[in-house]
Order: sequence, then structure tokens, then C-alpha cells
Amino acid sequence: MDAIQKYELVRGAAKTIRLALTAVPVCVAVQGDHLYMWVREPADALTCKPRVFITMPTNETFAREYAYIGTCSDDKHPWHVLEITTGPTWDEGLPPRPLAPGYAELLRPQKPEVGVKQVSRASWNVLAWILRRGSR
Repeated sequence: MDAIQKYELVRGAAKTIRLALTAVPVCVAVQGDHLYMWVREPADALTCKPRVFITMPTNETFAREYAYIGTCSDDKHPWHVLEITTGPTWDEGLPPRPLAPGYAELLRPQKPEVGVKQVSRASWNVLAWILRRGSR
């Protein structure tokens, strides 16, 4: 049997959620002042893994490997929810796992096409989050 679970997300930031291996996000929406994601997962799941979800406003850039989950809007902005499908994931209190193949290249500065390349606030949030977790 499956159940629908509700998880709160943070606007403009990444959040790690432990989910069953077969869990599937089904909906994202704003309720009151909070952004939520509903996930279909087995009620009797024994094996969970940390999965990282990020929310960002329109016109923010992100890695091509991020998986699109859904879009919702509050009074001010539309918010897009993506799952970070490459790179490390962490369990609270445990040391970080090694970088996935190809992830180190994503962190290296890219040559801008014209002038100085602007880095989005969401990208800086993800990088700051990675660095904070790696220093534990």
C-alpha cells in the first residue's frame, strides 16, 4: 500500500528529505505562507535515501541534470521545484560522500560567453549548502 506524504520546502534554497527508494513526487503547491511538496511513497518502506530538492524563482539558471518536479506560485513569485540528481547527498551528522562523477566539473567556473557571467542566487545557495555540509 502507498501513502501520500506532505513535506515543506524552503523558497530559494535546497532541502534534503529522506524518502523511500520508490517515492514519486506528485504535486507542489503553496498553502498559506508555506511551500509544500506531496510525495507518493510506500507506507511500509524499509529503505530510505536522502534526496535533495531545490526551489527557485523564474529566470534562475540550474544544471541540466536537475529533474523538474513542478511549479506553483505565491502572491509574489512563481516557484519551480527541482530535484538535484547529481552530486553528493548527506545524512545528518555523517561525513559527506565523495562527489559523483562529473559533479566536480559542475562546480568549476565556466568561461562566460560574453562579459562576466552572473551566478544565480539559487546556485550560490546550493554551493554554500555544499560547503557548509562538507566542513562537518
